[in-house]
Amino acid sequence: ITIPTAGQGNASDFSHGDKWLDFTAIQSSHGDRILNWKMIERDYNRRPIKPIIDLETTYPDVVIIKGMKPGNDDHARRSAYWSVFAGACGHTYGHNSIWQMFAPGRKPILSPESYWYEALDAPSARQMGYLRKLLESRPFLSRVPDQSLIASDPGDDIDHLQATRGDGYAFVYAPMGAGFRVHLGRITGDKVKASWFDPRTGKTAPID
Repeated sequence: ITIPTAGQGNASDFSHGDKWLDFTAIQSSHGDRILNWKMIERDYNRRPIKPIIDLETTYPDVVIIKGMKPGNDDHARRSAYWSVFAGACGHTYGHNSIWQMFAPGRKPILSPESYWYEALDAPSARQMGYLRKLLESRPFLSRVPDQSLIASDPGDDIDHLQATRGDGYAFVYAPMGAGFRVHLGRITGDKVKASWFDPRTGKTAPID
């Protein structure tokens, strides 16, 4: 059984304490200003603890909310990293051309810019695999969100820094590439090895 909501709704607002509810899924919606980490954080902090996942967030080339710009690959990456770093149990990626299987002879919906078989090679589609490899490169079953790692202003808009930590490691996602400071004492160990991870390429480089 499912309880669907309309748009940016949380069924957990009504049914979180019900025994039949095993996990919560949300639709954070589409566009250039979707701050899905706020919705994930709210459900992650509910009691009793139940899994939360964003099943429909920013698709490249689509906009639903009036006044927003169309989402792109960058926005899709933000939604993915914000989601799993904020405590989601996984992430669902989508693309405007793929959900409707847009192809020659089919009526377009929401102005797709490519055919579905071309969108399979969208940069953000490939980049979801980089995120998975990053998470699986460390012990991830004990990983938790932890904003106390951030010693500077984490931001409350599209520049929001999202932190998570696990056994002996921590990740901080900086969507705008701006500088930030961290509390190293929040992780274990006498020494710290720090690196930059590029979510566009999946490559890691040591920090001087």
